Amino acid sequence: MDFPIAGYFKQMAEKMPNHPALFYNGRYFSYGELMVLVSSIQQSIEANVPEKGSVIAIADELNEFTYAGILAISLSGNVILPFKPDMAPERIQYIFDKTQPSCVLYSIYQAPVINDQFPFLSNFGQLVMDYTIQTFKPSNVPMTFNLTYADMAYILFTSGSTGKPKGVPVSRKNVHDFLDYYFDKNGYHFTPEDRFLQVFDFTFDVSYFSMFVPLSIGSTLYALDNKPGRMKFLEIIQMLQDHKITVVSMVPTILLFLKKYLSKISLPDLKYSFFIGDILYQDATAVWKNCLPNGEVHNFYGPTEVTIKCTRYIWDENQSELEAVNNIVPIGTVFPGVDYLIINEEGTALEVGETGELCFYGKQVIDGYVGMEHEQMFINIEIDGVSRRCYRTGDLCSINSYGNLLFHGRKDFQCKINGYRIEIPEIEKVLYDIVKSPVAIVAKKNEVGLNYLVGFIEGQSISEEQLKSEMLRFLPEYMIPSKLVYLDKIPLNGNQKLDRKELSLLNY
Repeated sequence: MDFPIAGYFKQMAEKMPNHPALFYNGRYFSYGELMVLVSSIQQSIEANVPEKGSVIAIADELNEFTYAGILAISLSGNVILPFKPDMAPERIQYIFDKTQPSCVLYSIYQAPVINDQFPFLSNFGQLVMDYTIQTFKPSNVPMTFNLTYADMAYILFTSGSTGKPKGVPVSRKNVHDFLDYYFDKNGYHFTPEDRFLQVFDFTFDVSYFSMFVPLSIGSTLYALDNKPGRMKFLEIIQMLQDHKITVVSMVPTILLFLKKYLSKISLPDLKYSFFIGDILYQDATAVWKNCLPNGEVHNFYGPTEVTIKCTRYIWDENQSELEAVNNIVPIGTVFPGVDYLIINEEGTALEVGETGELCFYGKQVIDGYVGMEHEQMFINIEIDGVSRRCYRTGDLCSINSYGNLLFHGRKDFQCKINGYRIEIPEIEKVLYDIVKSPVAIVAKKNEVGLNYLVGFIEGQSISEEQLKSEMLRFLPEYMIPSKLVYLDKIPLNGNQKLDRKELSLLNY
């Protein structure tokens, strides 16, 4: 796949250079202005990293350099590897060790932080982005490259069941197949006059929809301002109102946080309200739809391994209440070119109405993880006489009589916290490594239905503040348990396995 994703953006910059491409921090950047910055960074990449298909890490920070840098990496034919500078250094080092980036991009604003907090970056070439010049600092350590990403678009790391993050390499073909769903319309009528709001950072794959779709069709992308001292969800609503946003993707938890405000919100300009990343509840959606007199609510579903989004359900005030199960809005039907199976424990396909594990194959599905670890998540199933490589989501689903997929929960111990998919064993491993005694993490729901984590520790206590501080060395903040509880004995069931059910019933 030779055509880079950002190639569409370049076409728009040539076609409509004066049209606003990006709004950030009170300033508009036209397609032409943004292209000048992109080209400068691209030239620096190509001068210092001549081999295409190289992994280029980029610090995910909220400024124009992140957008320009990601576009430049794509246009130079290389692979985007986003990382957040506020991640635990050990986690970043693990990700870099797995992917061995040829270069690390960060802006002049981040240079002091990067140099102070991440000394291991001296092992990698560094490109400092500025308006005037891109300064390249070559590595003094020769690197050995064991992986080939010639056709990759980006690599994201998600929580891993073995205690280590899983590297998900998404190819340019995967992304182009995904974008075709929107470029072929499928009921969408995006124009250069549309205004898209991006609320996710680039370690969350939905951000690639929020960025590449508008910049590919000549629309304007609005980046969320994270002003200190303000609630992010309230800031989203403010941006939607102030800038008359027409398209936005959000996690459903926003509706739970904004429940008491919804009756006062009116968004007549919002045409499409997209939800993805967690359970969308029917009753909250009905109230939210009243805020959108001219808009539609679409519920999407898509593991990172199936490229951003792969199913869609359009909410309907008359039909959706009939289809909702346990107040959960259906996840709908699959995108063209993506196929699915619902299987039992033996890998046998189930019939309509039966609940089992949801599996995907076909377009948008990745080939495997970085290092080919976690291969148990992929299985070969014979379908119509042909062996198909299928990705196992771990989600329990069924198909209803209307032909829509219904979500019934997780098969394993994954859960969503603020839209981020996490796997509990990863947190348990970190906690155990610190306390060196039996531990368990349980996901619970608070009074408004939001997930939170409780950590149980057997034996002598350590101060909660000290323990959380130690965990932050290895885990992002959203994976730190809200509460830590010390027990004399972690309960076991009759099979001498950890009794998570009993722990979940404890009142914490």
